[in-house]
Amino acid sequence: MSSNMKKTVLLIGSGYGALKVAQDLSQSGLPLVWVTQAVHFLELPGGVTHFTEWPDDLDFQFRPLYLQVTRHPLVMAMTHARIEAIKRGPEGYRAVIVQDPVYIDYDLCTGCGRCMEICPLKDTSHPPLRRTPAYCPSRALDLDKRKMSPCRAHCPLGVNVQAYMALTAASRFEEALAIIREDNPLPGICGRVCHHPCEDACRRSMFDQAVAICSIKRFLADQEMVKGKPQLPAPQKPRRPERVAIVGGGPAGLAAAYFLNREGFRVTIFEAHHEAGGILRVGINAFRLPRSILNQEIQALVDAGVEIKTDTPVESIQSLFHKGFRSVLLCTGAHHDLRLNIPGENAKGVTGALEMLRNLNTG
Repeated sequence: MSSNMKKTVLLIGSGYGALKVAQDLSQSGLPLVWVTQAVHFLELPGGVTHFTEWPDDLDFQFRPLYLQVTRHPLVMAMTHARIEAIKRGPEGYRAVIVQDPVYIDYDLCTGCGRCMEICPLKDTSHPPLRRTPAYCPSRALDLDKRKMSPCRAHCPLGVNVQAYMALTAASRFEEALAIIREDNPLPGICGRVCHHPCEDACRRSMFDQAVAICSIKRFLADQEMVKGKPQLPAPQKPRRPERVAIVGGGPAGLAAAYFLNREGFRVTIFEAHHEAGGILRVGINAFRLPRSILNQEIQALVDAGVEIKTDTPVESIQSLFHKGFRSVLLCTGAHHDLRLNIPGENAKGVTGALEMLRNLNTG
């Protein structure tokens, strides 16, 4: 605590009792830092609020007092926060406060409640209110967003699984697919070939079985293709003058091109084979990954502004710089068979699985 904050008071907790203490302290002229781990200051331990069992017209009984305290110039109110340490020093106590993201800009939020209307989730822990995670108990909207879900944490791409599951349940398929494409440009492909570690981590399996996350991703992508060809979002930023060359048109090259294109870069993929796709095309049979799906998602990248040059092997990286490319990204792939190091592995007639698939799929 700095020397000019010697008389600052730290208040930890929530509920009506803490609110009254905060009111008294603010009226006494003492600077106050009010900290709670809860979503808002009227929440009690265990997520119970004072207005849980009340009718809707009494939900905001404490709002006038709440506004008076939290908007007081001497009060710094911090929700989603916890005390990591408190130490006493020569100038008083020092507190280490960690605040999780609140996801709401209180300076901009007007409390209009629009986010409450469009939020597809329902908080079943408050049955009388059946509120959504976005709700307005105080001076502005609060967002009751917890830690990262296990399914998202185990997704190699970090896709916001719980978001597109909720949107799908609400039949908002286009929005759900847009959530997937924030992190995954190839949902139709991944919906067929991903080994879905997200489902292994799904907590629903503790009750019956995991949510069919991968199948739902496939469903969303197929729904879009039924209506027409896939539509990728337009670049998020203005076109930049820098050109980026990507060597290799496999999944890594395609994904890199997607994200670079979104950032406004001019991207060109150089692919040695006559069609892009890499291991998706030569290492996975068509019965599992139909070529129509693969071609449509690659074409969507082209339609979004990515240039793909096939039958163009790159012999020298330096030659790409001479052609005006600012950066070069190597995505040449590594789809080679792993050796078992056992007798007879190199005998005549013994072929690795990837080599066999590559020969079959390339004719």
